[in-house]
Amino acid sequence: MKNKMMTAVVLKYKRFKETEEIKKHLETHDDIIDEIIIWDNSVNNLGTQAKFMAARQAKNDIIYTQDDDCIVNNIRELYDLYDGTQIINAVDPRTNTRLDTLIGWGAIYDKSWINVLDEYIKLYGRDKYIIRDAERIFTAGVGKWHSIKQKITEFPSAHDPNIALYLQPEHKQMREEAQGRLKNFKEHLDKIGLDNIYKNKNISNYRL
Repeated sequence: MKNKMMTAVVLKYKRFKETEEIKKHLETHDDIIDEIIIWDNSVNNLGTQAKFMAARQAKNDIIYTQDDDCIVNNIRELYDLYDGTQIINAVDPRTNTRLDTLIGWGAIYDKSWINVLDEYIKLYGRDKYIIRDAERIFTAGVGKWHSIKQKITEFPSAHDPNIALYLQPEHKQMREEAQGRLKNFKEHLDKIGLDNIYKNKNISNYRL
């Protein structure tokens, strides 16, 4: 995707200083990132779905995203691998499952792919799972990704139990419940066809 610019989207939740450091780091990639959107979930916590709602406002079709708890040191490597056919993300390989992957340690995708979340809302409404686990629902819906090993510098707050989602007592149960829906969700998408979903311009559910 040479010469294509990206919009960076970062969801901020109580990590104000960290987000400023991330912003400065992203600005050093101004040859591939020409827009940075930071959504502050500290004011009105919409959960993980907010990063996709914010991405809908991007001027570019290519979206780069990451969490607010680290510096991603291989953004350019992700960019060089992206060809517009699948999600490119950086992960610990142990975090991938057969149905979904994670995008918090750096990922690139096409904005139109967010449409799969509108299909989820049509099926289940804006339920607790899309608020909590929108990333897993999104990646399962898209269904195609290429993962490389993460190269991150974590902030200490990445392990703060008052902020970190994965340290919340209900995290494991909620994740398993959300994943339990993914098989039926994917069957629904297969019936419609992803190409038809991506082409849908009549979007109303996923706006800020």
